[in-house]
Amino acid sequence: VSSNPPELRLEPESTARPSLTVIMDSTVLHAAAVGETSLGMAFLAGRLQVRGLTPMFLAKFVKLVDPLLRSYRAAVEELHERAA
Repeated sequence: VSSNPPELRLEPESTARPSLTVIMDSTVLHAAAVGETSLGMAFLAGRLQVRGLTPMFLAKFVKLVDPLLRSYRAAVEELHERAA
């Protein structure tokens, strides 16, 4: 996570210590991406944990994750189109 500019980056390998750690099952990611649940609800239910981030900043985290969810949703839609 970078604060200037605000962004969430996924890196295959990093020597730096992570500023936060996100723990969730792939079903939570899928449900959030397709609109079956929100990350906020998953957080409140304990299905999403974010270590290194206070709950007060969860809304900012969700905004950073939004591009990931959109990309995931697009990939799922493309996969379904190919299968049809």
